[in-house]
Amino acid sequence: TMQWKVFRRCFLASSGGDLFMSLFSFHKLSISKCLRLRFSSAPHASKENINLNLPVDVLPSREFVASLKRNYERDKLARLLSEMEVIFEISAEVPRTLSDNDWQLYFNLQDVSERERFLARLYAEQLNAIRIAQQRAESAVARQKILEEQQIRHDRGEMVYAPRFHTYFDIRGSFFRRLIDCMYGCRLLAAERCDELPPRLIIDCRFLHQFSDNYQSRFIRQIQKLHDANWFSRNPFHISVANLLADDQLAHYIKRYWLFLCGPTRLRTDEENDFTQIYEELDADLHDSSNSISSEVGFTPHPFIPTISSRSIRDNLPDDVRDDEIAYISWTAPRLLDGPLTNYKAIVICSSYDLQPWSSSLSAARADRLTPYRIPFDRYVKWERGRKIMPIDITANIIRSVYVNDGDWKSAILENVPEYHFNKDHPIAKHNERNALDIEKKNRLKALQQAIMEMDRRRIDALGSHQARKGAKEQTEPRRRVHHHRYSREERRAGINSQNAS
Repeated sequence: TMQWKVFRRCFLASSGGDLFMSLFSFHKLSISKCLRLRFSSAPHASKENINLNLPVDVLPSREFVASLKRNYERDKLARLLSEMEVIFEISAEVPRTLSDNDWQLYFNLQDVSERERFLARLYAEQLNAIRIAQQRAESAVARQKILEEQQIRHDRGEMVYAPRFHTYFDIRGSFFRRLIDCMYGCRLLAAERCDELPPRLIIDCRFLHQFSDNYQSRFIRQIQKLHDANWFSRNPFHISVANLLADDQLAHYIKRYWLFLCGPTRLRTDEENDFTQIYEELDADLHDSSNSISSEVGFTPHPFIPTISSRSIRDNLPDDVRDDEIAYISWTAPRLLDGPLTNYKAIVICSSYDLQPWSSSLSAARADRLTPYRIPFDRYVKWERGRKIMPIDITANIIRSVYVNDGDWKSAILENVPEYHFNKDHPIAKHNERNALDIEKKNRLKALQQAIMEMDRRRIDALGSHQARKGAKEQTEPRRRVHHHRYSREERRAGINSQNAS
C-alpha cells in the first residue's frame, strides 16, 4: 500500500518528460506483490476493509470480489482499483456509483484509455439521469398545478380542452405509442401490397464483437436511432441485423440501448435475462410475439421491428435475390452508387468505421462476393472538412431520400449530412474543443499506461533473469559420475548365490 502511494504521488506531482525519471526509480520491487497484499483475503474482503481513496459506492461488492477465484484475477482487481484511484484524482468526469454489472464490464476492458472512456460515459449517463429526474419532478409539480386550475374551471361549468375533461382522443402515452405502431405497420403493409417497398436495409455486424467497448456502445445506439427514424418515416424500411455474434458485453448493451427489442428502462425489473437466453433467441422469428427476449411486464415488441440474426446476409434475403441486386455500402469502395435505387432489392451497411483493413466494409463485401459502392459525396457536394464516414442512421436517411426522390443524391446529402462538413465557417460543437485540461489529462493517462506497461515488462525481465540464474546455477554444479556395470543387478545376484551354494 505504501509503495503504491509513493507511486501515485510521484505520478501526480510529475508532468512532461521528467515523469518516467521519477517513476522508474520506484520500480525496484514488484508492484503486483505489493498490490496482492490488499486482497490477500479477497473472498472475505468488503467495502469497509479495503484501504482505498475511492467513494464507497464505487468499490466492488463482496459478492463480486468473492467471485474472483484465481490469484491473477485478484491481482488484476487490485491493480484496477489502484489505477482507478489515479483516474479519480486526475479527472473530474468519473461516476459516483458502480454496480456489479459495470464492474464486470470494467474488469474485461483492455487498456487504461478504454477504461477511462468507460468511466466518463457512465458519468455522463448518471448525470443525465439525475437531470431527467429533476426535470420530471419539476414537470410533475407544474402538471399538478395546471390540473388543479383545470379542475376549478371545470367545476365552474367551463369547457376545458384537456385530457380527462372535454377531449375525445387522449393521444399521449401508451395510446400514442399504439397509434404510431399501427401507422408504422400500415405503411409497411401498404407498400408491400402495392409493390412499392424500398430496398431491404441490412446492418452487417460481423466485426462488432471484436471492437472496443466504446465502439460497441456507439454502434448499438446508432441502430436504435435508425429504428426511431424508421418508425416515424412515411417510407419505412424492412430492417435486418445480420452476423450479430453477441458476447456477454455486447448482450449487455443490447439490453440497455435497444428499446425496440427490450422495452423502456422504466418498465424493467431487477431480474434480467442472462446471455444464453438472449443468444438462443437472436435467430428467432420476431413475428411471433410470444417468442420475445423482453422480460418487461406489459411490453411486447412490434411485429415489424428489425429482425435480429447471427446468420449471414444471404440467409436474411429471399433466394431469388441476385448478387447484382445487392448494394454493399463501403466508404473506401472505388465504385460510386449513383442514380435511382429501384434496381436494388437490398442495401447493406457495415457497422465499421473502416479504421483497419481487416475490419473494413470493403473486406466484408469482398468476403461475401458482393459489389461495394461508395456514397457519391465528391460528385454532388464540395466536402470541406471531416471524414467521409457517416453513422448508420444518417446513411439510411440518405438512402431513403434518394429512393423517394428518384435518385436525387444532392438533395439527399445536403438534407441529412451535418452542415459543418460543407462550410468551413460553420461553428463546431463545444464538446470538440480540447482545452488545456483535456490535453493534460490525456497526457497523464498516456503516461500512466506506459508506466504500467513498463512495470509488466520489468516483471517479465525479472522473472526471466531469475530463471536464467537458476539454470546457470544448475549448469555450474558438477554432475555426479554415472557408473555402468557390465552385468545387470539380477545377473550379479545370481552369480553371488551360485558361489555361496558351492
